[in-house]
Amino acid sequence: INRLERFERYLKVSDLKFEKQDSNVIQLDAQLKLLSEFFIRGNYGWGAINDGKLTDKDFINEVEFSKTVNPADNDQLWFINMDLGRELYHSSDKKFSFGGFIGYQHWQEQLVARAPFNESVLFGKDITALDNASTPPNTSLITWDYSYDSLKLGIDAGYRFTDRFQIAGNIVYIPYTDFSNTDTHHQRTDLKKPSFKDE
Repeated sequence: INRLERFERYLKVSDLKFEKQDSNVIQLDAQLKLLSEFFIRGNYGWGAINDGKLTDKDFINEVEFSKTVNPADNDQLWFINMDLGRELYHSSDKKFSFGGFIGYQHWQEQLVARAPFNESVLFGKDITALDNASTPPNTSLITWDYSYDSLKLGIDAGYRFTDRFQIAGNIVYIPYTDFSNTDTHHQRTDLKKPSFKDE
């Protein structure tokens, strides 16, 4: 590895990885025609992350000295999309249509790692039983909040085969996204709340 990669690894003190998430989401959609060519549409979705895990590793001079694995879930998942668009073309029989739109999206998720510990290792020693004995079940350990606010530009196209059957799709380009992420270590008294923040 090059010197930059070695420097980054040397500075790395913690690695948090949320994985194997299983979620259920309900989505509601609506569209309103304005005049003959314009439209407003939107959708709202919400749900829960029912399963998953957090693996938290800590390092000193590139050497891993601590590792914990905990279940991670929550019901704080929601998003909203709003689009304003215009139909630019339709065929004479009105079966094929083509248009463009501009839109906004907000996406919000929260994950909470909780006791009990699936695995806890400190300086090579397994202390899972000790951590579980001293930490009540369902205790919040780490909360991870993140959100995206995005501007969208896109094109729509659709073909209507019958009054009841139609194929439609769109292509979306995202020229701008604002990302926010906060990380709160609930059991660390030496850290502020939130403990870390990325923007």
